Amino acid sequence: MKKNIRDTLYITKSVILNGQVCSNIDELQTVIQYLEFVLQLDKITDLMKPYINLPNRSGSYSIYAAQLLRNVEMLEQCIQYSDQLKDLHELLRSCGISYSIRQSDQLKELVDVVDSCLISGQKRKRIKEFKSLRLMVTYQDQHDQVDKPIHPICAEFIQAIKLRDVQKYESLLLDLQSLHQRNLQYTRFQELQGKFEELSLTYQDFVANQHNRPWPELLRKMDQAFQWAQANTWLKEYFSHSEEDLNQVLEGLDKQIHETLGEIGALKAWSHCFKRLTRSEQQHLMAWSLAIRNVGKDTGKHAEKHKRDAKYHMEHCRSAIPAWIMPLYRVVESFEPSQELFDVIIIDEASQSGPEAVFLKYIAKKIIVVGDDKQISPEHVGISRENVDQLRKLHLYDFPHGELLGLDNSFFDLANVLFGGRIVLREHFRCMPEIIQFSNQLSYSNTPLIPLRQYPPNRLKPVKAVYVRDGFRQGIGQKVQNHPEAIAIVDTIKQCMRDSRYDGLSMGVITLLGGSQHQLIESLLLREIGPEEMERRNLICGDAYAFQGDERDVIFLSLVASPGETTMRALASEKDKRRFNVATSRSRDQLWLFHSATLNDIKNHSCLRYQLISYCQNPTLQELEGSRDKCESEFERHVYDRMVTRGYRVITQYEFGGYRIDMVIQGMNGQLAVECDGDYWHGPEQYEYDMARQRVLERCGWRFWRVRGSELYYDPEEAMQSLWDLLELYQISPNEMNVMSNSDMILQQEIQEPVEPEKTNLITRKKEKKDSEEQMDISSYIGIEDGQQEFDFWDTGKSELDKNPKLKNL
Repeated sequence: MKKNIRDTLYITKSVILNGQVCSNIDELQTVIQYLEFVLQLDKITDLMKPYINLPNRSGSYSIYAAQLLRNVEMLEQCIQYSDQLKDLHELLRSCGISYSIRQSDQLKELVDVVDSCLISGQKRKRIKEFKSLRLMVTYQDQHDQVDKPIHPICAEFIQAIKLRDVQKYESLLLDLQSLHQRNLQYTRFQELQGKFEELSLTYQDFVANQHNRPWPELLRKMDQAFQWAQANTWLKEYFSHSEEDLNQVLEGLDKQIHETLGEIGALKAWSHCFKRLTRSEQQHLMAWSLAIRNVGKDTGKHAEKHKRDAKYHMEHCRSAIPAWIMPLYRVVESFEPSQELFDVIIIDEASQSGPEAVFLKYIAKKIIVVGDDKQISPEHVGISRENVDQLRKLHLYDFPHGELLGLDNSFFDLANVLFGGRIVLREHFRCMPEIIQFSNQLSYSNTPLIPLRQYPPNRLKPVKAVYVRDGFRQGIGQKVQNHPEAIAIVDTIKQCMRDSRYDGLSMGVITLLGGSQHQLIESLLLREIGPEEMERRNLICGDAYAFQGDERDVIFLSLVASPGETTMRALASEKDKRRFNVATSRSRDQLWLFHSATLNDIKNHSCLRYQLISYCQNPTLQELEGSRDKCESEFERHVYDRMVTRGYRVITQYEFGGYRIDMVIQGMNGQLAVECDGDYWHGPEQYEYDMARQRVLERCGWRFWRVRGSELYYDPEEAMQSLWDLLELYQISPNEMNVMSNSDMILQQEIQEPVEPEKTNLITRKKEKKDSEEQMDISSYIGIEDGQQEFDFWDTGKSELDKNPKLKNL
């Protein structure tokens, strides 16, 4: 046994705890804690002996510890008192009082000192208040003259303040209030006198001539005159609120509400998605994303392995994402096909998918097919039709309507046969009305698209045709090119980029024949404007297939075909119709057609080239007629007459998108909706419906001008002036052919004004001069034949008159 153990062994034999010898570690630990407690009591006793008479330590240590604790509390109070006393000394010293407390009997003396200080402070405060009060009474406006006498009541106020006469001061306050009321009455009198002076009815005139004028009769009608003036003032104030400003505030609030709701919806959706995402699903989802990234371009030797890994991880994380958006080939790579794998599958651009998409019907409970059979379908170049038919007969012999699973039909065609009951979308949001009208005539004659885009201010001319006189075709097959057309397109694009109207607009070039023409145009653009500008404009060149599902603000079409050695074969097949439909409907704001062939060069009028050139030279819109008889109130007829009198073409009760507009002013460069708010209030529900209808139509591009009946009948000229300004801003000009000449249409109502012959003749002369300037013969410069649409050209650094003598002679 070790020595240190032998030396301490006595503890386990001689120390008694609770009547027993210590025999384990816990009991020894208790003994140690007790001994530490006794040692702490001894230390506290030694510290307190010099200051406090401590009790004798007898009995248990617990009782002695309680006695020490009471003495400790008393010591803490003494220390706290000492600290407070130090703070008091510092406060007195800061106030300039040197006072030291050593004995308890000095405390009362200190209280008296503090009370005296407080009384002195209150005295100084009251003296300051009295001085301020006296200054207030004797205050003189800096704009008043220095020697201006003080009102007598001020002297009395000063005396009452000096003598501290409270009753006198209160009496003077009542007098001052009376004087103040009289001053208000006098100010009102001066205000009314000023208004009399404005009406040349001054007070002096009224007093001097009260017996020489019929004042009694006038005064008897004072109430009526006052009511009229009151109503007139209210109307002016009511009309002072600009509806445009209020609409801007309303639009700002609506935009803020929509943005806030969108953010809330997105946050709630993401929150819900993340809350239901388990740890395992999160891991598999990240692993799937990594595997897809490793697949890359699917050319590496480990691509197949990464595909298998991605498919494995997808099986464990598919339910974590509520909606997957991916191309068809990615579906095959990512999911293990099984029946009813998804609740709903939506196939967009189904006309671009072939029979390979048929497996989607197997893995979906429900399927929604979206597409357009009037647009181009995929080209299966290099695929043997016989092989496809053989595989279909071998593997899909029992598939319903399996004969449709071939190279000639898209998945949209198959779905149209299998499901039927198509829902046809009639509204079109992309193109200007003149642009989509060609597609309506070509492909959607039975169910024409309703263009919802309306004319913005200062819009570009929607359709422009450019005849390239010296254009010619060279090459055969897909190598066919037309160099003059390519050069003309590139020059026009350069001119457009210098025009501020095209700032920020995207552009594209589509060729309607061969695959080499767009490559030629692209190479010329790279050389002339550079890749940076092409990227900034999102300017790409291609055929109709390259633009399927895409769009641009401005599209340039190259017809390529031209008369010459090669006969122009007529294009009239359904495949060609789909191609022309896509090509002409890709532009939002403007469509250019560059053609080297004329209508005389195309003998077959069913050829799509003939139809396209003919339309672009003379784009048309649906003609609507306006009628005064369709106006629903006399108020609407008054507004209609004023607009027609100025020569504007007005369509009444215009139906658009399921809504009806009171009137539409239609011009060559735009149109404007006019809403007449009558004098009868139809309740808040009807007003909310009208505003909701207007917001829907404004999102479609419509611009509204509203007029209230009270405004028109109060001041017709002022009420209509904002309309004329708005029409001028939108460049909607009146058509002089519409100026009424029928005597029956001359306005008879009190608020209407007759046609001014001199003004009308002036407008007509200006229009004739403008037309004569625009119809100058510039065919020698750009090769436009008679009857074709003019071609705009811009200043390219040197005047065209200097370049062309014939133009200069003109």
